[in-house]
Amino acid sequence: MSIVARSSDTVLLPTGYTAYIFGVSYILPNVKVLTAAHVVCLQSATSDWMQQVVVKVQNTSGNDFNEIKFQGLNGPMVVTSGSLGFVDQQTVVVPANHTKNRHLELIFSTYENQTSATGDAQEIKGFQKDPYTSTVVPWVSTYIYRTEDGGDSDYDDTTFVVTLVHQEDAIPAISNNSRKCKKLTKIFSMQNLQNRVGGYTIDRN
Repeated sequence: MSIVARSSDTVLLPTGYTAYIFGVSYILPNVKVLTAAHVVCLQSATSDWMQQVVVKVQNTSGNDFNEIKFQGLNGPMVVTSGSLGFVDQQTVVVPANHTKNRHLELIFSTYENQTSATGDAQEIKGFQKDPYTSTVVPWVSTYIYRTEDGGDSDYDDTTFVVTLVHQEDAIPAISNNSRKCKKLTKIFSMQNLQNRVGGYTIDRN
């Protein structure tokens, strides 16, 4: 896991990949990835400042298509504004575009010494980035970010997860395999995802 001394990062969203995005404003020490599902252990709330992550969907030249803003304090981060989700939604889905590559720009910030989002957010000190690609299902890649807002140096103020799933590989591989894999087909169902996270947003860009 590398430490990056900046407040933003860019993830390539390749052609044909769907992005699943969520975050919490504390550390998730045992983030596990099971194909496209996030199996998490929520522990050790440590952030006393309001945390914020802005996610921008861009073309490969860096021009913005749309964006979403997540905020949270000692709990799951929720959507507060933007065109990619509904207010209080906890997970955003960016469906695959089958004709062009895109970028996801992540901008991390905090409201220093504040428990509410008033005034201007401040840049964070940096983040740890943990990329993971499954050896069993290589069409699933996950990036786990753990941020440091500057209050100390423990990198446990926000945990933010971006999982990319290649849909054309995912659905046939699951549907044509064992009973266990067939059960996982439901994970990739947009209707099931809506039931699990309380809503989703279709981004056609």
